[in-house]
Amino acid sequence: MKPVKHLLTTSNKSANVPALTTKKGLHNLPLSPELKEKHNTKLIHDKIEPMVLRSPPTGESILRYALPIPSSKAKNLLPEDEMIGKIIKHLKMVVSTLEETYGHCDQNGEEPFVKQEHEELSLSVGDDMNSFLTYCSQFAAQLEEALKEEQNILESLFKWFQWQVNQMEEKLLIQ
Repeated sequence: MKPVKHLLTTSNKSANVPALTTKKGLHNLPLSPELKEKHNTKLIHDKIEPMVLRSPPTGESILRYALPIPSSKAKNLLPEDEMIGKIIKHLKMVVSTLEETYGHCDQNGEEPFVKQEHEELSLSVGDDMNSFLTYCSQFAAQLEEALKEEQNILESLFKWFQWQVNQMEEKLLIQ
């Protein structure tokens, strides 16, 4: 191997700052463990800044910082409501179609409208259809009531959660 010759170059910068090169060299020298610990702790204390917690602006809502709660049931709530609505719609269509086909019977038992082509049907078939239509109508009404009740429960839960959020925001503003 050939010996490497270092050429000393002089410039305005190195001439003006001779002390920095010697200090730089001192950092590279091996220090005793005690000096290293003292040196490291001094650097750490210089870098630590006090932590300042500020209150959130008054106009912001805590909901902005809230994490979403994952729930598999929450995703199924809307399709369930839609499904119930579709069932009600289909039941109403079935009732209207059957009423058109077999006639409509009032609550008094009178049949104001019966198609003539179906007059040969026995009385028991007509009674069965009438009872079936009545049950379908009652079932559709029960589904509508259940849907309204579920919506009322969900609305009341939403209002309660909103009230809880408002209470939390007020507590945070007071503090």
